[in-house]
Amino acid sequence: MPPVSAQKLQDWKDQGFEPGNCPVRQVLDHVSAKWPVLILLELGRKPMRFNELLRALPDISKRMLTQSLRNLERDGILRREVFDTWGLYDTSFRIAADYDAMLRYLARGGIRLAYVPEVFVKMRVGGESNKSIRKILRKSSEDYRAIRTNGVGGMETLALKNLSKIQQFF
Repeated sequence: MPPVSAQKLQDWKDQGFEPGNCPVRQVLDHVSAKWPVLILLELGRKPMRFNELLRALPDISKRMLTQSLRNLERDGILRREVFDTWGLYDTSFRIAADYDAMLRYLARGGIRLAYVPEVFVKMRVGGESNKSIRKILRKSSEDYRAIRTNGVGGMETLALKNLSKIQQFF
């Protein structure tokens, strides 16, 4: 492969390309190391907690695993979420893990709600959970399981939840 000419490199820089910040370069930096590749292969199968990942990779030390995970997180390749007090997301939920976590925090954790009359985040209508009829049905099924698991109602709770969302579409 011929080397990139100085003119071509300058053209790229004029268009805003910074070779030092190239995302392909960041990925290649990680792929060239032993542990990040093995970590990504394990996490590609399913989300894992730290100790579960440590058991899946018996030759890695805690220090090396921590350092590798921090580097992958720093570079935006991995994202971690820590909920030490009330528990992590239940990864058996594919769409409603956040809903299950919220119900758990409120029902089992005793966390109280407070109304704040201010918009913090404006989300668009039409997210992952309502892309298709199949996903809407899966979301409702997972919502019902979360409601029952956390002891906060049954079908009537699910019906009220879904009915309250109708106004979003008008």
